[in-house]
Amino acid sequence: MPRNTFHEELVRAQKEIGIVKNFGIMFVIDKGYNDRDSSQIISLLSAKFDVSRASVKVRLNTLRLVADEAAAHGKSLSQILTQLKN
Repeated sequence: MPRNTFHEELVRAQKEIGIVKNFGIMFVIDKGYNDRDSSQIISLLSAKFDVSRASVKVRLNTLRLVADEAAAHGKSLSQILTQLKN
């Protein structure tokens, strides 16, 4: 799962399920709709790359494409995005 291709497919999957902003980063928020969106995206990426859902989750984390609001410990969204880009 090459970095650039994976990122492009993440954006495509987000658009496919109707996400309209913040493309290229998965935001993990403690709400039911976010869990459903995350699950759909992981399933789409798993099928696209013909790998397990666990492999997709690992790749999302190793590329730092997941922003976990609960783990941010009070950081603002801009701080989280800045941290992920570095």
